[in-house]
Amino acid sequence: MKALYWLLAIVLVSCKTTTPGSAGQLIQVEAGPCFGSCPVFKMTINQDRSATYEAIRFNKDQQGTYGTTIKEEDFVKLQHLLQQTNYANLQDSFKLPITDMASITLHIPHDGKVKNIYDYGKKGTPQLEALYQFITDLRTTQDWK
Repeated sequence: MKALYWLLAIVLVSCKTTTPGSAGQLIQVEAGPCFGSCPVFKMTINQDRSATYEAIRFNKDQQGTYGTTIKEEDFVKLQHLLQQTNYANLQDSFKLPITDMASITLHIPHDGKVKNIYDYGKKGTPQLEALYQFITDLRTTQDWK
């Protein structure tokens, strides 16, 4: 029985999670649906430039899960855009008072915590809008496999 407890402890300690804010993660993005053909996807970009992209709906004939290494110049630009948002000091939620808008949720590790920003309508701040557009464009500017 003791061996079983030790085995369970070893397994639990060695498991890695992919929850928002995992070590080494730069940002996780979840683009939500609208009533039309808004792209629905999830993307995780790590500090080592590795990334995963889950194309769910309306992603230019892409569907499924893909991986890549973000091009260095794009990664530098992403870091710059992220820094310009001043995300740590932003409110956690932005909502336009109309219906049928897409949403986007950002999960950004910061100081041992995760800053979550939900934006219904994707119009939180001009800096966030630029970040959203850049991340959305990464779906077609990277070599996803």
